[in-house]
Amino acid sequence: MKMTKLALLALVAILSLLVLTGCSEDDSIAAPDDETEDSLVVTTDNGDGTSSTVVNAGMFDATEWVYMSFADGEVEVTDPATETNWDLRFKFYTIQLNGGFNGSAGVEIAYVDGVEFADATTVPTEGYVTDADGDDAFKTDGGWYTYNPQTHETVLNGRIWFVHLPDDSYLKMELDNLSDDAGTPGFPGFTWMTM
Repeated sequence: MKMTKLALLALVAILSLLVLTGCSEDDSIAAPDDETEDSLVVTTDNGDGTSSTVVNAGMFDATEWVYMSFADGEVEVTDPATETNWDLRFKFYTIQLNGGFNGSAGVEIAYVDGVEFADATTVPTEGYVTDADGDDAFKTDGGWYTYNPQTHETVLNGRIWFVHLPDDSYLKMELDNLSDDAGTPGFPGFTWMTM
């Protein structure tokens, strides 16, 4: 009888050890940032209805576009003119839409100035533009940043952009970074939320 109790305790200890080692680091659910560590597009849910996205868009001499979808993050694109799986594409400080001259999905944007992100609660009903040949929509009326060629300083303009997506949904976004934490340019970052 004593042997049975001892054997039972040993069995419980062994099972407990197996359960604990079965819950190793490899089985844990990774946070979005861990999951997309190698991705060129990293989106973080801010927990307040907004998300923050940072794009590694390359340096000023970048030759490759980085494609993103608000729903799926970074996406692979073979033929940007016909594929509809992307919303925006980035190359250094250039942002283009999957609409107009650069794509067939019909993405378009409008903007408002002089309003804080939280206070921009009404989707504009007019003023939407899409990319044209040599005239990207994000450069409309001064664009999303100002560059001073004498000082080489680049300053964000605080403009709130409204993005009209192909499924007839809207979101708002504010570009709030040009560089990574180390100050390296080519990392546009923005806060966004669906409307």
